Amino acid sequence: MFVDIMFIADILINFRTTYLHNGEVVSDPRKIAVNYIKSWFLIDAAAAIPFDLLLYGTGSSDVSDNWLDFSQSIATKAAVNWLPRQSLHNC
Repeated sequence: MFVDIMFIADILINFRTTYLHNGEVVSDPRKIAVNYIKSWFLIDAAAAIPFDLLLYGTGSSDVSDNWLDFSQSIATKAAVNWLPRQSLHNC
């Protein structure tokens, strides 16, 4: 649950995080949102979906582990992509 909250927080932060475009810092919130939606938003949103709660919360005991592997791979992908973005913002 903590990881899910962190991914949601990351999405919210990315809607307010400036970025570089042609060597200039873009700080317009609308442009930031459009840029984020066009780039990493779908990956981050997929990673934030709590598949384990959705699948195991149904009470069914025959849920395939493939869904859990899928959600974990999405979360790993998002985490790996998050690190380089953070290092660019700290420059």
